Amino acid sequence: MKLFSFELKKLLFSKKFLVMILLLIAGVIFLFLRNMSLQSYITNEERQSIEEKLEISYTNSALHKTKLEQDPNDKQEKKKRDINSTIIDTLYELRQASVTDDWKNKLTWQIKLLDNVNAYKNEGGMFPLTAKDINYQHALKQHLLEKNIPPEHQSYSIALPNFMKYATDLFIPIAAIILMMLLTGDILTSEYENNSIRLLFTQPLKRTHIITSKFATAFLTYLCICLIFVISTFAIGTFFGEKGTFDYPIIMEINDSIHFISIFEYISRSFIVMSVLILFIISLQLLFSILFKHTILSLFVSAMTLIAGYGITVFVTWDLSGWVNPFQYLMTKETLVIQHTASWYQSIPITLVVSIILFVITIQHVKRSKVE
Repeated sequence: MKLFSFELKKLLFSKKFLVMILLLIAGVIFLFLRNMSLQSYITNEERQSIEEKLEISYTNSALHKTKLEQDPNDKQEKKKRDINSTIIDTLYELRQASVTDDWKNKLTWQIKLLDNVNAYKNEGGMFPLTAKDINYQHALKQHLLEKNIPPEHQSYSIALPNFMKYATDLFIPIAAIILMMLLTGDILTSEYENNSIRLLFTQPLKRTHIITSKFATAFLTYLCICLIFVISTFAIGTFFGEKGTFDYPIIMEINDSIHFISIFEYISRSFIVMSVLILFIISLQLLFSILFKHTILSLFVSAMTLIAGYGITVFVTWDLSGWVNPFQYLMTKETLVIQHTASWYQSIPITLVVSIILFVITIQHVKRSKVE
């Protein structure tokens, strides 16, 4: 216990930890300030999108007119012309609604627009929205309307829950993994590089306890980073952002059908799977630290292993990969919102099992190590 407490204090009170935490908080502040500065951009983007759709509809209207002049009895062309006229009328109403604060009216016209565009495309008309986009947008807007939840921009919202969700997507897994590797990558190799491992091995300590203390220190450091991240995003969003709701829906694909998950559930699951992945990464780093006894080399091999694992996850689409791939949670967002062949929790057992195996191998290697 004394060794663990010493290791933990040494890391948490180090300049490296302080710098990393300040960078993390600065990143959260920068992200929020960026979103604040882009609020006018959101409005302009919405208006520009309406104008672009109107231009497309005007072009389609001219095409229909030309074709009907050539063949006035073309019933399908007449049908497309009529639907396109309805799209133009809907866009006019939407343009008018976009300058008001009546978000329910705006959502209603957006849903009508999607219905009309879908009907137009079913008749063979051309419009720059895919069937998947139409289905996604229609389902989300309809759900928001039914649940009486105002819509928020996917990336630039300053509503507390939506801001936390977007910040979490940036933090997990890339930022969290980089911070952890930089903070704890030398937690064991530094003992070899400074030759202090000789002192540890000659102390009345079990070698198992040395590795266990290093492991626990690394994981508690990760928990501290997560806590600081959550507190900083929550505090900034609460004091300077808008209220919002943690029931705001996130679209999920389950077996090719659309489902919804709340932001609260999404963030909670993100941290659960990330914590499991971090246990695996810590075990991996400790093993490589024992094998190579050099910080840069062990970090490099760890990084290459994760990159290779990410490649396997992207390119291997075997139906059972969720059960046997410990690298699955390197694609955290995709794992949570796209569940065609595997549920989000299926990779937890294999990741924990592999972590335990790596930890046991590290322990056995340390027990056999000789003091040089």
